Order: sequence, then C-alpha cells, then structure tokens
Amino acid sequence: MCESRGENKALKKDFAELRQLYNDAQEDIQILREALAKEKNCSSKIKDGTDGIDPRQDLISELEKSQEKV
Repeated sequence: MCESRGENKALKKDFAELRQLYNDAQEDIQILREALAKEKNCSSKIKDGTDGIDPRQDLISELEKSQEKV
C-alpha cells in the first residue's frame, strides 16, 4: 500500500511535468504560426508591390512626383 502511494505521487509529478511541457509546446506552436502568418503577409505585400508602405507615404510620394512635373 505504501509503495502504491509513492508510485502514485511519482506519477502525478511526472504527469504535471508532461502537462507543462505540452503547454509550453502549444505556446511555441502558436508563436510560430503567428510568425509564419506575418511572414506570408509581408511576402504577399512585396509581391503586390506595396512593400508594406503606409498609404500616407504612398500619397506623399505621389504628390512629390506631381510637383516635379509642374
């Protein structure tokens, strides 16, 4: 009976450690998914030719080009 209690405590401790490792792995996976999504978003902007430029910066550059023409 005493051995069973000791084994039970050891198993509970092992289970808690495994649960923590699992939770850590899930957090890492989520971070990697977010980073991958950002990378895909950036690469699609580059393919679209926007290069992640702020629309205001784009407007400013257009105004500058139009002023050069005048």
